[in-house]
Amino acid sequence: MEEKGSTAARVASTTKSQENSKSDLKEDKSEEDKNEAVTEKKKLGRGKAFRKFIHNSETGEYLGRTCLSWSKIGVYYLIFYGFLLTFFCMLMIVSLHFLSNTEPYYKQGDSVIGASPGLEYFPTPFGDGKDSDLLWFLVNGNDEGNSQYYTEQIDNLLSAYTDQEDNGAVDCTGGGKDEKQACLFDTKQLDSCATAPYGFDDGKPCIFLKINRVYDWVPKVYSSAPDGASESLQAAISGSSEELVFVDCKGTYPEDKANLKSITYTPQQGFSANFFPFKNQEGYMNPIVAVKFEPVMRDMMISVECHLWAQNIKKQDEKARIGGAKFSLMIESNP
Repeated sequence: MEEKGSTAARVASTTKSQENSKSDLKEDKSEEDKNEAVTEKKKLGRGKAFRKFIHNSETGEYLGRTCLSWSKIGVYYLIFYGFLLTFFCMLMIVSLHFLSNTEPYYKQGDSVIGASPGLEYFPTPFGDGKDSDLLWFLVNGNDEGNSQYYTEQIDNLLSAYTDQEDNGAVDCTGGGKDEKQACLFDTKQLDSCATAPYGFDDGKPCIFLKINRVYDWVPKVYSSAPDGASESLQAAISGSSEELVFVDCKGTYPEDKANLKSITYTPQQGFSANFFPFKNQEGYMNPIVAVKFEPVMRDMMISVECHLWAQNIKKQDEKARIGGAKFSLMIESNP
């Protein structure tokens, strides 16, 4: 038994040594191949080695691969990118099927904009208006270009209303227009606020208001004054023969209200319902209401808030700027 055990151990030892010898031979051979390749490159030189890499006549390789290998790779990538292109085209076809160039997919309550329009005012303060809502200027004085800045803004605003008829807008004063047609807004209706310097020269500035566009929104106008309406708004609603989205501006605080001698609206105290709904009609331009403010005393900041009034407009949301706008006026006398 002991002899058999010793014999098996010797056989195992011999087998292991043979395997080690084989592995050593393989490593030596790989080292020799590497050394031969390096030696061959040195003999050929860089230029010849590069040309051989481009085309090796001995192995028939191009750029390190045979023609068969390159054809397999080409077929693979052709199928791969063909599948990606087909998938992309299918996505585009599906997207274009549901999207329109003139009509949004999500509307009003389903959209980010919501179902209630906001109110914009022009001119806006310097910058983007995020840091301050103050409109400051001197009457016939050097106000560092503020008045000019404001008047240029209004010039640009009103210049966009030229050639409306050429763009497809029609006169809607008689009512009964087609919803596919845009209504014409004549800036001459703005009276003294229709031409520069828009009241900035005599301390009675014109502030221009516009309703933001909400697709397919139809106002539910008031036929009688609602609760909470101011005296001027009550008079405007009762005296109006036209359906309007009414607007009402007032001082924010009691001292602001006391310092506003008069507020005049042109062409009327609201936006004509004929301009709604907005359906991306060709030549459509938002209606404008110009509000002229006359202060009792200058050299005092007046905080003003303007609200839209319709049954389907939410109360003013200050963060989202829904249903109204706020700004401040600082009218200084020339020292």
